Amino acid sequence: MWAVIWVPQRTLDSVCRTNADCGASMACNRSRGPEPERGLCSCLEGHISLDATTCVREEEPDGGTDVGCKGDADCSDDMECLGTTDVRQCQCRSGFVTTQEGLCGLGAGMRCTPGAGDCGDGMSCVGDEGNEMCKCDEGMRLRSDGYCGGIIKASCEFDYECADVMLCVDEVCSCSHNTFIRTDGTCGLKHGQRCSRVEQCADHMLCSTQDDVTVCKCDKQHIAHSSGACVPQKLGSSSSACSVWTSATALFSGGPALLLVLSSLWLCFQPTLLSFMVLH
Repeated sequence: MWAVIWVPQRTLDSVCRTNADCGASMACNRSRGPEPERGLCSCLEGHISLDATTCVREEEPDGGTDVGCKGDADCSDDMECLGTTDVRQCQCRSGFVTTQEGLCGLGAGMRCTPGAGDCGDGMSCVGDEGNEMCKCDEGMRLRSDGYCGGIIKASCEFDYECADVMLCVDEVCSCSHNTFIRTDGTCGLKHGQRCSRVEQCADHMLCSTQDDVTVCKCDKQHIAHSSGACVPQKLGSSSSACSVWTSATALFSGGPALLLVLSSLWLCFQPTLLSFMVLH
């Protein structure tokens, strides 16, 4: 059987899934995309396109990215000359991230100098003296593309300003329809959604193969809830996460029987309550 492999074009207005699918000085804007999981490559703020394919700064600062080059010698030390034969630009080297000013900042986990402001946007230089590293600020999480994005309810303008698999809705970072809120304030793919690594899934899930497709599945200690979350499996073998066997005796006699009913109801409504607490 032939498999269709999706290859990002990395040009302006091409379909993308993450910022890494776009070219220099672009971001994946899901609000313009054909579907919630995919967006269109758009120029970053302060950038324009002169050829309807690439993006450059309106007023290029000295030493910044997007500067035309012939080789690495034409770029600063933290950049390299990349692109096609016709269009070559200085871009940040591996491990570095492009800042809003069009310069290169140290990526998460890289050694830094306190007070120098050399980390990427949304990061700070923290750690023991002599062992400081760039780390995402409070309320931010490291994205798969190396940038830091906001968690639930963080203010935003574009999708790339939020954590992975999140959308910027009404200027607030929010979970998309196929994701569920995690306990750390980010969003993870729901049970049954396709995944490539476990970090993409919601809490208490594994990224495993099912019928030749890799999807998010509940681990052995949890079972699937109708909301798409995984809840603790404390009621033995049950075909449904919300199967609650009750009787008039159990409801009104109190004791262990009542506790069983209450614990069962908690398993039913835990995901809904969690969503309410995080969103409000």
